[in-house]
Amino acid sequence: YAYTTAAGKVRLTWHWKATNGCRKASDYSFDDLAAGAVMHFDGIYNAGIGTHSDSATKWINLGTAGSNLDASLAGSADDSAWTKYGYNFKGKRKFMTPNNASKYIHIARTYTLQSLVDAPYADNIHADGNYILATGWNQGSIQIRGTPKTTWFLTQKATYDNRPRYTETEDAFSYATAILNDTAKTAVVFSGTNVPTSGTVTTGYKQFSSMLDSFDWYVHIGGANLGDGQFLRGTLKSIRYYDRVLTEEELVRNRNVDSARYFDKLAVTNVVVSISGEETAYKVEGAYTFNAPATIEDNGGVKAVAGCFVEQLVNGQWIDKEWHEGAKSFAYDEATEQGKIYRITWSGPRPGLLIMLR
Repeated sequence: YAYTTAAGKVRLTWHWKATNGCRKASDYSFDDLAAGAVMHFDGIYNAGIGTHSDSATKWINLGTAGSNLDASLAGSADDSAWTKYGYNFKGKRKFMTPNNASKYIHIARTYTLQSLVDAPYADNIHADGNYILATGWNQGSIQIRGTPKTTWFLTQKATYDNRPRYTETEDAFSYATAILNDTAKTAVVFSGTNVPTSGTVTTGYKQFSSMLDSFDWYVHIGGANLGDGQFLRGTLKSIRYYDRVLTEEELVRNRNVDSARYFDKLAVTNVVVSISGEETAYKVEGAYTFNAPATIEDNGGVKAVAGCFVEQLVNGQWIDKEWHEGAKSFAYDEATEQGKIYRITWSGPRPGLLIMLR
C-alpha cells in the first residue's frame, strides 16, 4: 500500500485468511468463491458486492461480464419480494436482461453453471413452468433463451419435448451444478460436494441437457403472462455461470461457501472433533494436525486427556470405533485420505478391570 497524500493519517489493518489448513463454517465468506464467474446473481449481495437492498428493482451482476437484470411485471401485480438471502417469487414478477444483441453474453462450449433455489412444496401449484426456475410440483427448471435455440441446464426429468425438464428439490432446497467439458465431450462430476439444508443434505449434482453449439443468450428469471403456473414460486438465492470447468477443489470450496453463507454449516467436512460432548465439523484443506486439550469434562468431572476414539463415517453411519491410548494429536492429510471422514473424540482414562483378591 502506497500512501502519497499529506492530508491526515491512514490506519491500515492487514487481514489474512488461510487457504490451507483447518476451517470451520465461519471461516468461509463470499470472497472464497471460485474466481472468474462471468455472471453471478447473488441474493445476499443483490445490489452489489457487500450491499443488499430489500427494495432493489435491478439485480446487479457480480460477475466479470454480462448485464444486470431489471425487475418488471408480466401481467398482474403480485407480492414477490426480496428476503435477506434471495428473491422470493410469488407471482408474475420477473428479472431479465433486455432482448437485444448488446446485452447478450456468449455461452462457451465448456462451462460450469450453479444455482441454489428454495422451492417448498407448499409454495407451488400443479402446473408446468416454461421459464427459468419456474416451478410446479416442488420442482425447478432453468431455461436459457437465446440464438439459435433454447437450451436447458440442470435438468433431471422431462415432461414433453418442448416443455421444461426439472430439477427436483430435496427438503425444499435444490443446489444444482451443471458442467460441460466440450474438449472431453463429457459431463464432469466430482464427489463430496453436498450442501446441507435445514434437515438433510441435498444432492450436489443433477443431470442436464447440454447444447450442441455455443451461442449468445439472455437471462430470464421468473414469470410470464401465460396463465396459472407459468411463473416461479420459490426463492432464488444464487446463480453463477463460469466459462470454464471448475476444479474439484473449487467446487468443494463453493459448496462450503454457499453452505456457510446460507445455512451456517459446512457442506463438505472430513474431520469431526468431539470435546466434552460438543462436536465441531471441520474441512481440512491440505494437511492439518488436531491437538487434544490438556483436560476435558469426562463423566461429570475434569480429567486429563488420556487418548481418543477414532471412527469413520461410511454410508451415514459411524463405524470402526477404535481407542488410541495416549494419543494427544490426530493428523489428517487430504491428499492421502481421499475423502474419508473421521470423528475424533478426546477422552479421559478408560475404566480398567478391577480384580479383588481376599
